[in-house]
Amino acid sequence: PDVGRLLTDPEKKVRVRAAAVLECLGPAGAGAADAVGKALAAETDEGIRDQFVDALAAMGAGAKPAVPVLVPLVAVPALPVERRAT
Repeated sequence: PDVGRLLTDPEKKVRVRAAAVLECLGPAGAGAADAVGKALAAETDEGIRDQFVDALAAMGAGAKPAVPVLVPLVAVPALPVERRAT
């Protein structure tokens, strides 16, 4: 199944689990980086947003399609420093 599609599911648990799967896949999940970036931009739940960021960090260089969404997050004061440095 297309895990990226699940990142915008109405059910919070589904979004969290989809992001966790992508985080576990690491670089192998990089094909979903664009979907994670789009979902991150639309997500309002802070915990899920954190999970999306973790998934992108695990993808390494493969997360490049999501960079336009990640750059503004660096300036968010509420974001922990270690999260901004990822």
